[in-house]
Amino acid sequence: MPAADPDIADFLQHMQHVRNLSPHTLRAYTGDLVHFTGWLTSCGVTRVAAVDRDTLRSYAMALHSQLAPSSVGRRLATIRSLFKHLRRIGSIDADVTVGLRNPKKASVLPNVLSVEEVLALLRLAPGPRDDRIAHRDRALLELIYGAGVRVSEAVGLNVGDVDLPQRQAKVMGKGRKERFTPFGEHAEHA
Repeated sequence: MPAADPDIADFLQHMQHVRNLSPHTLRAYTGDLVHFTGWLTSCGVTRVAAVDRDTLRSYAMALHSQLAPSSVGRRLATIRSLFKHLRRIGSIDADVTVGLRNPKKASVLPNVLSVEEVLALLRLAPGPRDDRIAHRDRALLELIYGAGVRVSEAVGLNVGDVDLPQRQAKVMGKGRKERFTPFGEHAEHA
C-alpha cells in the first residue's frame, strides 16, 4: 500500500485536500503509486525518497515493455508530481525525475465520414418545412461539412460570428484560439 510510506501518504493528502483532485483522479494516482511502490519493493527500495535516477529509468523501461505509451505517460506523470511534491516539502534535495521523458504516442487520425455518408446525413437533415430549429440544424450540418469545423466549434457559434456576405465564420478552436474559416454557397443558403 503506497500510504505506508509517509511521503506518499502526505502526497495523496495534498492532492486530495489542497489540490482538490476528483475521486477518480485520486484513485488513478493511488493505483499508479501502488504499482510503483510494489516495483520498488521488488528492487529492495523501501522509501520513495531513496529512489535515484537510475532506478526511475529502470522502472520506465519496465513500463514500456508492459503498457501502451499513453498508460506509461500517465504513470510517469504521477511519479513526476510525487517527486515535485517531495522536493517542495524538502523530503528530497533534487528532483530525480528531471529528464524522464514520456514515450512518443502514435499519431491517430480522426475518423471521418465518407462523402456518401455526409450526403446521406444532409439528405436526412430537416427539409424546407417552416421550423426554425430544423433550419438551424441544417445550417450547422452544412457549416460543419462545408467549412470543416469541429462540432464543438459549430455549436459554440453566435449569430454575430457568421459573416454571410464574406462567407466566413469566426470560430473558437482548441486552446481557445480564434480563427476565421470560409464556407461555401450551400452553407450560406442554409
